[in-house]
Amino acid sequence: MNYKRKKQNNLNRSLKIPVEKKMEGKMKQKTSYFTLLLLLILLVYCFQLNAGITGKITGTVKDENTGEPLPGVNVMIEGTVMGAATNLKGIYVILNIPPEEYSITTSMMGYQSKTVTKVKVRADLTTRINFNIAQTLIPVEGITIIDIRPIIEKDLTESRHIVDADESKHMPVEAIQDVVAQQAGVIEGHIRGGREGEVIYMMDGVAIVDPLTNRFDSSIPQFGVQETAVYTGGFSAEYGNAQSGVVNIVMKEGGKSQSGSISYQTNDFRGMQVFHDYLDYGHQESANRLDFGLGGPEPLTTYLLPLMNLSFPGKGVRYYLAGEMTNTLGRFPHDDETKRTYQGKISYIPATSIKMGFGMLKHSNDYHYYDVRWKYILDHLPDIERDSDNYSFFFNQMFGSKTYYEFKISRYKTKRLLNVFEDGTFDINGDGIIDDRDKDGIDDFADENRDESVEINGEESGIYWPDLSQYPFTRAQDVNKFYKDGYYRIAWQDDDRETWTARLDLTSQVTEGHQIKTGFEGKYYELFYYRADMASGGNVYMDKYKNYPHSTACYIQDKMEFEGIIVNAGFRFDYFNAKTSYPKDKLHPVPDSLITSGGVIKDPVETDPKFQLSPRIGVSHPITERDVLHFTYGHYFQTPPLYILYRNGNYDFSGAFPMVGNPNIDQEKTVSYETGVKHAITNYAVIDVTGFYKDISGLTDTESIYYTAANYYTIYRNTDYGNVRGIEVTFWKRPEGLFSYWSGSIHYTYSVAKGKSSTTRQNYDYVWAGYVVPTREYPLDWDQPHTLNVNVDFRVPRDEALFGIRFLNNFGFNIITNYGSGLPWTPPSRTRIQLINAERRPWTLSTNVKINKDFTIFNKFSLSFMTYIYNLFNRSNLQDIANAEWYKTFGDPEGQYKDETVWSEGRLIRLGVELNWMLGK
Repeated sequence: MNYKRKKQNNLNRSLKIPVEKKMEGKMKQKTSYFTLLLLLILLVYCFQLNAGITGKITGTVKDENTGEPLPGVNVMIEGTVMGAATNLKGIYVILNIPPEEYSITTSMMGYQSKTVTKVKVRADLTTRINFNIAQTLIPVEGITIIDIRPIIEKDLTESRHIVDADESKHMPVEAIQDVVAQQAGVIEGHIRGGREGEVIYMMDGVAIVDPLTNRFDSSIPQFGVQETAVYTGGFSAEYGNAQSGVVNIVMKEGGKSQSGSISYQTNDFRGMQVFHDYLDYGHQESANRLDFGLGGPEPLTTYLLPLMNLSFPGKGVRYYLAGEMTNTLGRFPHDDETKRTYQGKISYIPATSIKMGFGMLKHSNDYHYYDVRWKYILDHLPDIERDSDNYSFFFNQMFGSKTYYEFKISRYKTKRLLNVFEDGTFDINGDGIIDDRDKDGIDDFADENRDESVEINGEESGIYWPDLSQYPFTRAQDVNKFYKDGYYRIAWQDDDRETWTARLDLTSQVTEGHQIKTGFEGKYYELFYYRADMASGGNVYMDKYKNYPHSTACYIQDKMEFEGIIVNAGFRFDYFNAKTSYPKDKLHPVPDSLITSGGVIKDPVETDPKFQLSPRIGVSHPITERDVLHFTYGHYFQTPPLYILYRNGNYDFSGAFPMVGNPNIDQEKTVSYETGVKHAITNYAVIDVTGFYKDISGLTDTESIYYTAANYYTIYRNTDYGNVRGIEVTFWKRPEGLFSYWSGSIHYTYSVAKGKSSTTRQNYDYVWAGYVVPTREYPLDWDQPHTLNVNVDFRVPRDEALFGIRFLNNFGFNIITNYGSGLPWTPPSRTRIQLINAERRPWTLSTNVKINKDFTIFNKFSLSFMTYIYNLFNRSNLQDIANAEWYKTFGDPEGQYKDETVWSEGRLIRLGVELNWMLGK
């Protein structure tokens, strides 16, 4: 980060010692006999909740001349130990295959072998490869053919958009979230009208979300991603704690050869200012980004030990490592950001039927932000540090060719530190005046050891944060209302959250038409949150808690695949226990002696465990070879973000307008339907039309509780609701047939998203402002009726020349264009009744481009030169309104302070170079 702390401050950080009082006593869980019996029954049948990260290959092997099925034929995936033999009907099934491209080979005495190449496997889907092989009396060379994947995935029963590594590599995107944003039904992180925290991100079957916010707060290196699947409609029973969507990310595993990539992008040419200004278009972004990825057989066991005449047991160890490092000065002053992300995966096959491995993800992000009213003293705004990491171990074993299980244990940890670096706000020299002479480069107010005692100028003061309420904290403004002195707030926030997950998964192809998946998962959370916040006016808000909730879940699911119909049917059970307490009587939450200050719960009772049953079904009905009808229906539950449960858990009423959490809050619920039809226009182009409807209930909002005639507090309740309906039209073409150089997709969405409120605290804000609390549905903040995403890819293969010009081989470009009709905004009202989202902002349009030219070197290396252009046409899209009254009166969204952050970023150009290599066979 670009701010400095003296050695004393660094020493304090290195000596962080959380001082916590252990919770006294243990609460007894009150569960009815019926609930306990139901849970035991479910546990008998269920073993694990696990996101699908592998696929399946199946098909038949027949005699080429007679058409008779051939039993006993070995079907193997080349370069692996995976394979199966055909049964008496000539059918084979290979399970537990990581998503990738493979070659499949048959072998049988008396028959010619046949190999099918370029077979793509995708997570949770079935790839069908049928063989017709010929008899031979003498050994002959086998036949090799290239697989042409059917344009329609007939076993896809829900809306799922799959982007593999080759596709995302060519797109002008910077992160996984950008890939997600291009799919139908996704609007500014919201999937089909749901709130942002209703989407769960999973990496190799592990949820990587902050449990306090239910949001993805990490990053994943693009070079490490094999496949990204975005579920926007219904999703099967194996996915839980998500209401709107699932983003399932499968990471790469090392191949049989050493391969890798390294890429560098920049528009930081400040030594050549004219060139720099052209690339940044005056924004001074000065971005630098380095990506790398490398993998293959692990060198020690593969190369070094054999040189020493030693061998490592098993079928070998493979690895893949990826990283992403970026820094930018940002669009505005004090808008800088530095990110570092590293990911790794090691897999080992000790025996033919066993696979085990270890995965790791580590991410850090340090950043500031710009606020127009603080533009003269931007260093008085907060410094923010975010860190997250994930470690996981998995063990996978096959029983025969049709059954396997996987055990996985993981730990995901995320941390956040927010600090306003005050300097010169404390009278260090004791002259009775606070001025620049009191600055010494040490943070004036902090709590590095988390003991609730303020550290003033780097030394323990013994002062409890709320005791600072009489401290003379002010903000000074100039005549134009810009801040010229003081600080954003005297604030300190330090928290970390750990999620431990253990699970066991079982998958079995019990018959030709039935694949059963069942599983059980247990989660244990360690949550620590600590914030001290002094606002102007003498109010000090402090919240500190440490909680240990836990949850369990299980599911059972049957994938039925028959000639004319494919059905995914199942149900799941979710259990959650907040493991804390709340007041028995909400009207008398604290002792009478503490009626104005609070801080102690009166008559605490322990929280009730929450559990839900969720039925789900998806159907795919192939009408013809080119047409498929699909339908899904499901119930989806989600525990609200855990800060909703634990905020201000001791009912501290010392600050103004107190708000408390509700640990006994229920799960939020969505019932979702969708139906659609897919039609293959040609063998390489398809159109899908899908209609959907969502009924949402039990969303979190707030309620005011008057505990005296004059005093009230605000608590979270399940009082909100909404509904979403719409239609999606998707066209997709792959690079084959007519116009084979061209491929791409068009996603159009028409939707209407309405609800009683767009945030969990709308009621709280309206009561505070004196407005009438709404009781009916309004357009939600992200209600965008018309959305159009277009992705066009043009690519000339290595062995072809465009217009006869050889230099134009290995050349390509990708264009992404996004259009959105105007989002709603609330105009000012002269009454206490607000005109919630009654008007619309202008429509938006943006176009991003990536151009690349590759050069092949010695058939082992390729060098690529790239140009990224963001906002190609330099269009200014209105993203926000600084002051509604000002905008309504003058038509100026920047408001009286001329806040340029309301507009989208202008044109940016980055140049890049990438080296790729593949060594060995």
